Amino acid sequence: MAGREPVRRRPELDRGGHHWRGRFAAMGCPCEVLLAVPDAANARRMLGRAAREAWRIEDKFSRYRAGNVVHRINTAAGAPVEVDEETARLLDYADRCHRLSGGRFDITSGVLRQAWRRTPEVM
Repeated sequence: MAGREPVRRRPELDRGGHHWRGRFAAMGCPCEVLLAVPDAANARRMLGRAAREAWRIEDKFSRYRAGNVVHRINTAAGAPVEVDEETARLLDYADRCHRLSGGRFDITSGVLRQAWRRTPEVM
């Protein structure tokens, strides 16, 4: 979204008792990963993998990012949009959840946006 500060993408790691605690921001929320590994090097490596995957998903599916698949779908004005296999499987799964829940599960955010208006926090 224009004018918004970019989120700093630097995970933080600290010792939390018998585990390591990794923190980062993704999708406008604070994220935390608990890692049961003995050393900081492995904890950093695993935290990096988790954070990169969260950021990959955020970049691909965020409604706040122009040019991604969600942006293409939302700006297609009802025209068909070709999507990759990951997105197709996600949409198929969401459709299944919608049908199984009698319509209570809805992948769209339209209803939520009316009740939940907030700006993603920056870590």
